[in-house]
Amino acid sequence: ILIFTLISPLYLFEISFIPQNQIDNSYILSGLIQFSTIYSKINTLNTGLTVIIVFVIAYLLGHFIKVFSIIFYEFMVTIFDKSINSLVNLILANIKTSLNKCFNNKMLDNNIYKYLIIILSPLRNLLNKIFSFKSPDYILDNEDLRKSCISTINDRLKMNYPDKWYSIYKLSSIINSQENIKSLSSNFLAKYNSYRSLSFVFLLLSIYYYYLFKSLSTTIPPELEKINPIILTFSLLMWLTFHIKFKRYWMLCGNEILISLFYYLNKRNFNGN
Repeated sequence: ILIFTLISPLYLFEISFIPQNQIDNSYILSGLIQFSTIYSKINTLNTGLTVIIVFVIAYLLGHFIKVFSIIFYEFMVTIFDKSINSLVNLILANIKTSLNKCFNNKMLDNNIYKYLIIILSPLRNLLNKIFSFKSPDYILDNEDLRKSCISTINDRLKMNYPDKWYSIYKLSSIINSQENIKSLSSNFLAKYNSYRSLSFVFLLLSIYYYYLFKSLSTTIPPELEKINPIILTFSLLMWLTFHIKFKRYWMLCGNEILISLFYYLNKRNFNGN
């Protein structure tokens, strides 16, 4: 997807008609010209060699995308989830407390307030999905299952097994493999990695196309100028789609791991033994 998008301007614009001074003043246009030259040389090769070259480039780019998507989201978790979002929640909580005092602690019982909370909850949920970059490790309603698993493991092994999610995750993964327990965790994990990478790709593409059209603002044909907002909107919507989906599948993966471990530890009880 990334390779296809990077070369798509070669089909949208006539690169040879771009003034040289405009190319010299834009890193994107300069890179696009160089990419066009390389792309033309690759096209002159035989089909088999072309496929191998494209496959190798895609393979290397795939590793780049996966690693830097992890780094990017770690930074976003620090900036938003651990900083900005926490500050916003604190401010909203203080505002809520102040308003409640103004209404003599009767605001929460007011029907209008309850109605507004219901009406605005979809918007709040959407904003939370957009500006949160970390997902729970599992559905929080299953917290009792995690505690039960740790307690059962400690009772059987006579030890203090680490109450850390990674330790629970790895133990459950090994048990699933060794005991042939059917679980969708591997499928969900693959989707999580794929969707996180795609989210990062479409965010890069939004930035790429924004600066590309900005660099071509004086020479781009009017009919192509009209598709600029369409491409940017599409890229941002795709980013949002995969941004939401990758977090969901991380939670679903963890939930599968937790439930399968709980099932294994209590299998005898399920079978009535």
